[in-house]
Amino acid sequence: MSSHYKYLNRRLYDAQGATAVLSQPEELTEVLREVGSFIRAAGAEPIFVGPTPETGIDKGKCVTSALWRGVPPEACNFTTDHLPEASEASYAALAALAPEFTVLDLREVTCPGGTCQTAIEGLPLYRDKGHFSINGSALLGNTLDPLAQLLQSGS
Repeated sequence: MSSHYKYLNRRLYDAQGATAVLSQPEELTEVLREVGSFIRAAGAEPIFVGPTPETGIDKGKCVTSALWRGVPPEACNFTTDHLPEASEASYAALAALAPEFTVLDLREVTCPGGTCQTAIEGLPLYRDKGHFSINGSALLGNTLDPLAQLLQSGS
């Protein structure tokens, strides 16, 4: 499951139509834990994929524009300390799930040393503000192998 998990301070609906507003990352963790347990009970193994590192800037457009102007695409890179507060809350909620479920943190691949890359070898990793390009998807697929992680964890 992949999402921005930006559900804090928003109205959520359950299967019976009841509403709740989650205000703390711990509450989001508990909801995601319930979802993961439900999936396991159905006979599948959930994999939680963290949000795409983003700042609200269209990274695909930035890299394309930089390349067109002859500017190194690294000019579009950003640091993890510029991630929105909602993303940080999502990362915290997912990190708390890691002991029980497979959690893939995209920052591990795209933000080495705290600097989030927007291009590799001159090829854009993103097609817009938050979606990976074909090249970005290939990088993640080759680097973050969820099946191998599941086998290693013994799930």
